Amino acid sequence: MATVEALGSIGIGIFTVTILIGAFWCIIREQRRNDEAILRDMHERHQLEWFELQREIAEARQRLDAEKPKHAERQHKISQVLSDDGELIDVHLFYSPEDNGWIANIPSLQYCSAFGETPEAAMREIKIAMHAWLASAEQHGILRSNN
Repeated sequence: MATVEALGSIGIGIFTVTILIGAFWCIIREQRRNDEAILRDMHERHQLEWFELQREIAEARQRLDAEKPKHAERQHKISQVLSDDGELIDVHLFYSPEDNGWIANIPSLQYCSAFGETPEAAMREIKIAMHAWLASAEQHGILRSNN
């Protein structure tokens, strides 16, 4: 009789363990479904955010392209500025896509250049750069003053 009771309690123990394993399996499976749903939702949200970001980048590029000069004649100009001694100096003015602005350059004054967001701003800056270049050259004996 003791053996039958022992076998019975072992059977009940195995049955209880089986039920517990089944219950845990159901809980784990449900948690996995929840996790998969959360991951799908996150993935969809990130895809939408990525597409929104790509759209914003495309719009920003279009705005920048709209601000750039449209015609080749606006790409390069030759102008002149008046030096301190009344001499007209040639200035090359061109649009630089890399800098997203205008560069003014005086070929006769080595390395004398300036940047501006507009052609007018670049011309204002090149006048300042030219005066500084000429003053420095005179100070270092490269140019002699007429005085």
